[in-house]
Amino acid sequence: MGDKTAEVERLRSEIERLRKQIEEENRYKTIVENAGEAIVILQGGYMKYLNPKAASLIGIPREKLFNSTFEQFIHPDDKQMVLNNYVNRLQGKPAPESYTFRIRDINLQTKWLQIRPVRITYEGKPAILNFFIDITKQKELEKILEKTNSLLRWTIESLSDGIVVVDLNFNIILYNQNFLRIWGIKDEDLEDTTQFINLASKKVVYETAFLKRIEELKKDIYASGKGRLTLTNGRIYEWYSIPFKVQNKVSGRIWHLKDITEKIQAEAALREREKNYRELVENVNSIVLRWKPDGTITFINRFGERFFGYKRKELIGKNVCDTIVPQCDSDGKNLHKMIEDITRNPNRYVNNENENMTKDGKRVWILWKNRPIYDSDNNLIEIFSIGHDITEKKMLEKKLEKLATTDGLTGIYNRVKFEEILEERLRDFSVNGIKFCLFLFDIDNFKKINDSYGHHRGDHVLKEVVGLVRKNLIPGSVFARWGGEEFIVLFPDIDLRRCFPVADGLRETISRHNFEVVGRITISGGLTESVQGDNSVSIVRRADKLLYKAKGSGKNIVMAG
Repeated sequence: MGDKTAEVERLRSEIERLRKQIEEENRYKTIVENAGEAIVILQGGYMKYLNPKAASLIGIPREKLFNSTFEQFIHPDDKQMVLNNYVNRLQGKPAPESYTFRIRDINLQTKWLQIRPVRITYEGKPAILNFFIDITKQKELEKILEKTNSLLRWTIESLSDGIVVVDLNFNIILYNQNFLRIWGIKDEDLEDTTQFINLASKKVVYETAFLKRIEELKKDIYASGKGRLTLTNGRIYEWYSIPFKVQNKVSGRIWHLKDITEKIQAEAALREREKNYRELVENVNSIVLRWKPDGTITFINRFGERFFGYKRKELIGKNVCDTIVPQCDSDGKNLHKMIEDITRNPNRYVNNENENMTKDGKRVWILWKNRPIYDSDNNLIEIFSIGHDITEKKMLEKKLEKLATTDGLTGIYNRVKFEEILEERLRDFSVNGIKFCLFLFDIDNFKKINDSYGHHRGDHVLKEVVGLVRKNLIPGSVFARWGGEEFIVLFPDIDLRRCFPVADGLRETISRHNFEVVGRITISGGLTESVQGDNSVSIVRRADKLLYKAKGSGKNIVMAG
């Protein structure tokens, strides 16, 4: 009886052990089946087991992959390397604990995997337990990062400036070859930042100030800085330093060094030349003026003083617009706006003619040759102007223009000038469709006036007619003597219907006027409007026909059409 009880207890204990073993195996199986890593057991090159994650990498149902070769999915370029590692590990030879390779899934899409192989015994035989992680996205990001880094490297190398990037501890993390060239050092000299700073400080003219500024920027990670650096070899550099951020947090500082030696030397040479030629400038027979972009006069030579009638102290520090430049010229052009435009676009005014004004209010014309002067940062700091008096030339030009464009007797436009204006209005009408009207009229029986009272009285009548017409023209009208006793008026922006009362009103005004000695006279006229296809000949010919029609209808009438 005792033996049977012991046997029962032994069986019960064995059953319990088996139950726990099964539970443990099921627990491990659940873990493996649901693992985030792909798990594959290779034995003899065949997949004896793989979890769902591994099957999803290949894209084939798991049941179809059991006992198939893993080799068929390895990328051709990586196949030999993977097989060698597999064999070496299986045979206990040295093999990497982890490495990366590529596979091709069912759709021939390439994927990057990281593998951790472990030699095990599976079902009594040697096998390799493989853990895989899909690192395809990581590889893509690495490729993008590599491209970005390469682009960054080529960008900073292409710059003419010296560039160096440091972290918050001032450890150098990036630089270009120009930075090495500026300091005359090698790559290894930048491995220790403290050693480099000490080396660099021996090559600058103001060592103490150099070290102090670096310490200041070390302490204030948000500060920006700029300045000049003169090296003992005579080169001068402009530097500026700004913090940079990573994920919106200041992570270091970028330094730029720009060689401005030639520019500084050129400026110094320019100042020396200006000093040498100052006496020549003072005595030259031209106005020499220097003024700031805000209009402030900084220099004027002796000739300029005498020409404008000012003493130098009355001009230096004063604005050109308050002294020698009036608000508007004789033609109404705003000269103060012109001065503003010169400071914005100085290269458009290298040669410029404009009116100026002397202290006693006399208007004078000056031909100015302007040259902009810039500082080392390419900011406009001054305009250098040389002026020549062209007042007599301008007065002569105006006289010649008046002779060429106005009628000598009446003072209104002559036929040549009117035809020029008419062509412009026709072009504007053709493009924009803005109508205008043309009124051609002459004085009725004018020959009798000349015959009865003489040509002198006839001329007086012509001038009186012009005066009456001028007083009654609508704004913008163009009035000219067409020839003899014929006159022509261009009425702008008006059609025939609205213009007829205006033209007829001129006729009536003249007919009611009592002319000295002669008494009453009348005019006849032809009025027409612009039509598409008109030219200067066709529109005038149409008005002329209407004029003669008015003459044939008894005179003192305006015919329109």
